[in-house]
Amino acid sequence: MIAAPSEPHPDLRTRVATVVAATIAPAAATIDATGAFPAEGIGALARAGALGLLSSPEVGGAR
Repeated sequence: MIAAPSEPHPDLRTRVATVVAATIAPAAATIDATGAFPAEGIGALARAGALGLLSSPEVGGAR
């Protein structure tokens, strides 16, 4: 089960939705068909601040 973001994080939800719409969704069929690693999508999520969500701040995760 994926937890829903709490109300203090609507900006993160918006940033992730933007990345998904602009970068991940358009490439999904090609990535699925070829098995390519989604480097562009991962990079876009990192730039949006979405990759450190499950790590503690002590190891570089989101605060």
